[in-house]
Amino acid sequence: MGQGQGPGIVATPGLAECDLGAGALKRHRTGLWLLSVAVLSLSDTLPLVVLGFFGLGASQSGYQMGTQTIVLEFGDRDDMPMRIAAATTAEAITATLGPLVGGFVAEAIGLPWVFGATGVLLVAALVLLLGLVREPRAVVSTR
Repeated sequence: MGQGQGPGIVATPGLAECDLGAGALKRHRTGLWLLSVAVLSLSDTLPLVVLGFFGLGASQSGYQMGTQTIVLEFGDRDDMPMRIAAATTAEAITATLGPLVGGFVAEAIGLPWVFGATGVLLVAALVLLLGLVREPRAVVSTR
């Protein structure tokens, strides 16, 4: 999407994730994450483990690129610094505590339960995403 394309759309170079839109891209990377966890949970050969980790890396890469830009698409321009600060703070807390808590949980209950819980939580996240998150560009373009 180039700068200034479309009526009522504020397009900043580098802001658009792709032509799919932010919501569609988020659904795709969440689906890939879920599929990768399933492959890792059920794999018993090295090629499948490598494929699972490749999928996890690709979905996490999409997540990282998407979260840095999606914050800019929600809300008014006046709120942008506060949204960026809140998103970055939440991301840092999760990135710091997540592996620590995950390690303790894996040690306490075992990896099969951790992978199972991850799958259940990812399905729940995908359902919530499909049902509750609106495409911000569709809302902006109707104004």
